Amino acid sequence: MFNRSHGRIRQILAKYGPLQVALLTEERVAAKLGYPGYCLVRLAKEGLINPVKPRAYWLYSEEQVRQIPALIAEVRKCEQCGRLCPL
Repeated sequence: MFNRSHGRIRQILAKYGPLQVALLTEERVAAKLGYPGYCLVRLAKEGLINPVKPRAYWLYSEEQVRQIPALIAEVRKCEQCGRLCPL
């Protein structure tokens, strides 16, 4: 219809389309924040964060990465005294 191939149309849409959100793997997030991987798994199981799994890896957005330290601190609080429990 526009005398362009499918590949060229994809290139044009990629160039002018919405910006891609940078996604980080679970290992990179754990290394960046300094938390063990099981903390991230626990947050996901409790439904506090929702990583995506397009293939074999769980991926986290930058916004989720910024929220994770506050969520881990909230989960680690003692229900009785309010102090942080050790990891």
